[in-house]
Order: sequence, then structure tokens, then C-alpha cells
Amino acid sequence: MNLNAGNRAKASSAHDVALAYFSKGVELLTTEDWNQMFDLSFELHAQKAECQYLCGNSEECSREIDFLLGIARNPVERSRVQMIRIMKYINQGRYLEGTALGLERLREHRIIISPHPGKFMLMIEGMRIEMLLRGRYDKLAQLKEMSDQERIAVMNLIFAITPSTFFTDKKIFFLLMCRAIQLSLKYGNTPVSAAVYSSIGMVLGQAMNKFDKGYVLGKIGVELSEKYDIASIKSKTYTIFGGVLCQFAGNASEGDAYLDKALRFGMESGDYVFASYAMGAHVNSLYIRAPLSELARTIADYMAVLDTTNDEFVRQNFYLYQRYILALQGKTAAPDSFNGNGFEEEEFLNRISREETSATTLFQYSTYKTQLCYLAGRHHEAIRWAKEAESYEAYATHLPHLPECLFYESLAITASYPDLRQETGMRKKVIGNLRRFRKWAAWSLKNYHSRLILLEAEYAYANGDWDKAEEMYDKAIREAREHGDIQVASIACERAANHFLKRDQRKSALHYLHSAVEGYSHWELNMKIAELEERMENLQNPANTGRATENGQAETVPIAPEQAHGAALLPSPPPSSGVDFAAILKKMQSAANPMDMDAVLTEIMNNIMKYAGASKGALLATSHDTLVVQAYADSKTQIITSPSELSNSALLPEGIIRYVYRTGEDVQYTGGEESWLIHNPYIALNHPQSVLCTPVIVHGIMLGILYLENKLAQGVFTKARMELPLTLASHGILMCVLQSFAEQAAADPDTDEETAPVPGHMEEPLTDRELEVLALLAAGLSNKEIADQLIIAVGTVKVHVKNIFAKLKVNRRTKAIAQAKELKLLDQTSKP
Repeated sequence: MNLNAGNRAKASSAHDVALAYFSKGVELLTTEDWNQMFDLSFELHAQKAECQYLCGNSEECSREIDFLLGIARNPVERSRVQMIRIMKYINQGRYLEGTALGLERLREHRIIISPHPGKFMLMIEGMRIEMLLRGRYDKLAQLKEMSDQERIAVMNLIFAITPSTFFTDKKIFFLLMCRAIQLSLKYGNTPVSAAVYSSIGMVLGQAMNKFDKGYVLGKIGVELSEKYDIASIKSKTYTIFGGVLCQFAGNASEGDAYLDKALRFGMESGDYVFASYAMGAHVNSLYIRAPLSELARTIADYMAVLDTTNDEFVRQNFYLYQRYILALQGKTAAPDSFNGNGFEEEEFLNRISREETSATTLFQYSTYKTQLCYLAGRHHEAIRWAKEAESYEAYATHLPHLPECLFYESLAITASYPDLRQETGMRKKVIGNLRRFRKWAAWSLKNYHSRLILLEAEYAYANGDWDKAEEMYDKAIREAREHGDIQVASIACERAANHFLKRDQRKSALHYLHSAVEGYSHWELNMKIAELEERMENLQNPANTGRATENGQAETVPIAPEQAHGAALLPSPPPSSGVDFAAILKKMQSAANPMDMDAVLTEIMNNIMKYAGASKGALLATSHDTLVVQAYADSKTQIITSPSELSNSALLPEGIIRYVYRTGEDVQYTGGEESWLIHNPYIALNHPQSVLCTPVIVHGIMLGILYLENKLAQGVFTKARMELPLTLASHGILMCVLQSFAEQAAADPDTDEETAPVPGHMEEPLTDRELEVLALLAAGLSNKEIADQLIIAVGTVKVHVKNIFAKLKVNRRTKAIAQAKELKLLDQTSKP
């Protein structure tokens, strides 16, 4: 009874409660029980030892393990116990001890792994695995079940020391995975086979440059783990698939969902090692694609969870990330330094170099320095740091830091040596890096193609092929924007600006500098924004441009004869005092009556068109990930204010509008042939001379999109002209949102009648512990109060709350409680 109750509590992450049940069961054992029910008695003690570890009681755990080893009757029982000690060693960062103990246990099972394998042995094992897997990928999930208990114990042991060998000895890790796949193919699958298949997929990618096959094998591992439905196995499999395979052969953002589940399953099962790795892998993935604020926020959230998992390896890497973010924001001693606020790089490096996992951390450190030096314009220093990283590369093949380091190294080389034809060594280095990026791009177009194109542009530029470079810069910018790669888009715009400056095309250079500033603003790189804004100001200076008067006011630019008719349609933007806001506001006051909303939007749209100088326009609101056209106007029709979802519209450039919605960036077209928008189907068909598509932001939140075009004149939608139309658009969109809330409230009045739960609404049920946390949330308790009530760590509470939100598909406590009431989940917690 106590064993069953303890297992149920452990499954719901209530490790302290489980420990109480197991301890009580152990107290009740007698000598007769050991004689008649040895297996039950042994398992009670083993579960107690594991829960002692999970609750942080290290000494009690060690005593329990020693006791069990003294009474274990065979290798299977000894392995069962020693796996707890291995897990404890790895969580404490004692990787070498964990590996040594695991290899010792394997020898007792007649599995001999050399501690110092040679290259020939590794090559033979690799060839053998390739031959065994050839033509059998689709059959792996259907293999028979492994039944021999000793071989199952071997599989469990092999995977127990996977983390320690992966970060300290890749050769042993490779041999272990080879042996595990051989066992599965010969004797059948066991739950841990799922994680083995994902690991072999990772090996195929890293060691054999076959990430495409590795991704397929990893997917099989994921499917098999879902078939077994064991939380600890899912945690391991999802971490490897989402954290490595999706980064190199799939889609980096695809891995987010797997890593989120890996963390949740790791915490639920007590597999704190892989729960920590899942957090680390997610942050590594965000590092190459997310704004700094999102990266910082995610790290802060995970730091709280690390208070429970206590993984110092991941924690130290998070500390390093935080210094990297501060450096990019200009908040450290120098742009290429991590020093400041009590952090000393030298002290950090001295401490890290003594860690068994130092190679991985030092590669990451060298990558950050390469990147920072390049962005700070210290290109030779960036090349030096990339060279420093090479010695640790063997322990970075699973990290997105490896492509990132080579990317910035190549950028630094091409920037430092404007004529690569004279620099044989550097030329070979860039060619080698390009070769690797072509492989990565072939495996994952979204993750690496825009980086490859930018490097090819830089290589063409450094070899004097400026026309090709110009073409490739634009292609890299388009590709990066299409894939949401703010980092490559920003750098590509800056490099294109430099190119046009060299060609003395200042107008084009200013355009690309402006785009670069916008990109770096999305990335939130303060160190670059200030630098580029100063360059733009210098370019626009009268002494440099000849286009401004001595008092800083812009000169009037003559209108070409062919534009005269279009210009006559454009009223000069009036000063703020000249706008009749009183009439508009008077109309807005009637919004309390839903029947007047059309008149309000018509008035707003009229004024937007008038002051912007547009011949066509649309105001769109965002609603539940869809775009709704709230108002549409053009020179041929009256203003239409009947809301309609944007879908396959021939009246508007849907692709451009959705791009702005997805990225939050302005898109402006001024009729120039050099713009990437000339390839847009709508632009090519309708030939507008000026286009502006911009997000409508209210209090920092994007609520909608304003689209404007002018058929006849170029350069219409200037910053000065657009100030008033954007203000009006914000009012209009905000009123649409408020009106929508009012309609929802009217359609869903408060009622005392019970609402039946939505059938099938929850894809995954809440665990018993999550139901307990949910009930306390509904009672109004804070995270700390819930932790005190349930006798668990605050970080664990945060993980439960995050899981509850994910399962209920909400993002706030109030919404979670409302959804729980609707699904009658709170009723379950009150049942005896």
C-alpha cells in the first residue's frame, strides 16, 4: 500500500510526500518480510533512496544506497541501486565519477567499453551501425519488446551515463550509443530505446554529417517514447530531439514545444538532469533568434526552476548568458567585455576551467567574445577568439553556438581583409566555413539559409565582385525577414549600407542604415543602435549630403514632371493645431452606442486618407491570431466599415500585411527598382508608387495594422506626414478592441447556470499535484504560500503553474481559474 501510494505521489512530483510513504513502508518491514517478499522490500528501500536524493537529502540517500548494495543478490539489483548514485553524481557535476561507476557496473554485465578507444575502433563501430540501420528505419518502432531483465538493466545503465560521457568524453559516448542500438536491434525495444534512437540520430549528424538521417531517426525515437508514455523517457527523448536535432535538421522554433514538454516531464519524473538540459537547450536555441528581452526573461524564469534541480553546469552557463546580454545592451565595462557589477572574467574562467564540463562552457564563452568583438568593430580580435574556440569544438557539435561562431568568424575575416585573393590562409578558412554552412542550410533552410546567403555576399564583396554582393545582400535581407531572423536581417542591412557607401551611393546607404537600426532595435542591441544613428546623422549632415540648409531644415526637393499630377493630390501635412480633432473626438464619444461605430470609423478613415495623402488604405485589427479588416477605402469606392477577415483579398497585399503582423516591422515602398518589394505579386500587378504598411501600437502592444498606398507619387508617406494618421489609427483600432470586448460581454452575460465542460478541450489531463496547485491558485494563494502549504520549492510551484497554463491554454491565473471552473476541475480537488 505504501509503495503504491508513494509511486502515485512521486508520479505527480510530490517527492516529499512520496518519501513519507516509502519511509513508512520501510518502517513496517520485518525480517520475515525480507524472507518472503524480498523484491517488495528491496524496491521500497530503493524508492526511498531515490526520493531522498530528489528531496536534497544527500547523506541519507548515500546511507540507503550502501545498505541496499550490502543485500543486493545479483548484478541487476546492484545496477538498480547504483543508477541512483550515478544520477546523484551527475546532478552534482561529478561527471567523471558517474562515468567510472557506470562503466564498472557494465563490466559486471559483461559489457566492456574501453576507457580510451582509438580512432580505428570508432570508425569500425560507426560503419557497423550504418550497416545495421540500413533499410531498417521504418521497422525500428515495430521491434519486439526486450524481455531479458539483465539486458534491460544494461540499457538503463548505458543511458544513465549518457550525460556524463557526452560532456566529458565523446568517444565513450559514441561507443555506448553503438552498443545500445545493437542491443535493441538484436533483442528488441525497451522504453529507453526511444531515447537511444534520438541519441543515435544526434551521433549521425555530429560525427557522420548526416543530420537528415539523424532527424528521421530522432523522430522515430519521439514516436516510440509517446507509445511507452513514461515521463522520464519522454524528457530524455524530447530534450535531444528538440534541443539538438531540431536546431540542425528541422526548425529551431519547432523544438520549443518539445523542450517545454521535456522540462515538464523531467520535473514530474524527478529526472532533474534532463529537466536542466531542456532549459539549457531552449535558451541556446533562443540565443540565435530571439530579442534580448525574451532571452533574458526566459533565463530569469528558468533560474527559479534551477533552485529545485540544482544543476550548476546549466546555472553557470545562464550566468554567462546574462553577462552577454548586458554587454550587447552596453551595460558592461566595454562592448566586448563581460566585466562589471561584481563579475570578473578572469575569476570566472579560472573557476570554469576546473570543471569537468569546461570544454562546452569555454566554447560558448569564446563564441560570445567572437560575436561581441565583431559587432564592436574589432575584427582581428573576433578572429582570434574564433581560433580560441577551435580547441573546444568537439564538445560544441550539438550547440547552435558552433554555426554562430563560424558565422561571425567569417564576417570578421571578410571585413578585415577586403581583398581575400591576397590572403590565402584566410580565404581557405572562409571557403571551409561556407562549405559547412551549405550542409547546414541543406538540412535546415529556415535556420541557416539566410546566414549562408549573407556569407556568400561578403565573400563576393571581398573578392571584388560587387555586383553579385549587392544582389546577395538584398537576397539575404529578404530571406532573413521572411524567416523572422532579426539578427541576420540587421547585420545584412548594415553590410549593405557599407557596400553602398563604398560605391558613393549615399541615398541607398541611408535606406539600409535605417533598416539596420530598425533591425537592431527589434534585436534590442543598444551598442549598435547608437553607433548607426550617429552614422546616419553624419551622412545627413549638410556638409556631407548637401541636402539640408544651414539651420538643419531639409531643402525642398523638386518634383519631377511625371510626378506632378500625383503631387497635386497631396495636401501638405498641417500642423497639429490645424487638425480638427474636436469633430473626430465628438464622433468617438458616440461609440457607447454600437450602431454608431461605422460612422466613427468612416470619420477616422477619412482623416487618415486626407492627412496621409493616400489613394487607398485599410485599417486592420488583430484578433485571436487572425487579421480583420475594420475599414477599407480607395479613390473608387466609399469607405467600407463592415469587419471581414483578411483572406485571399485582391484589394490588399496580403503577404506584406501578414509579414508586418508577424514581424512587427514597418514596410515602406517608394517605387524604387532596388526594393525587394518589387517581387511582391500585388506590387507587380498594381504598380503603386508609394506604400506604407505599419503596426498600430497602443501602450507598447500591437493591436492592429495600417496599410496605405498612393498610385501616382513616390515618397509620400514621410515621417512628418504620418504622425497624425498614426495617432488617428491608434484611436480607431483601440475603439474596435473596446467595442469587441463590449460585444463579448453582452453575448456572454454572467449566469448562475452550470456550464458543461468543453468536450475534448484538454489534450492532456492535469496530474494530481497540478490539481492541488490549481485549487490553491483559485483560493488566492501566492507561489510562496503554495510552496509552504505543499512543502515544496517555489521553483517547483512555478513549473506546476506553467504546466497548468499550458494544458489549459491560458496565460494568466484569472483565466486558468475561469477555465478550471468551466471544466469543473476544481470540483475534482474537493472530492475525498
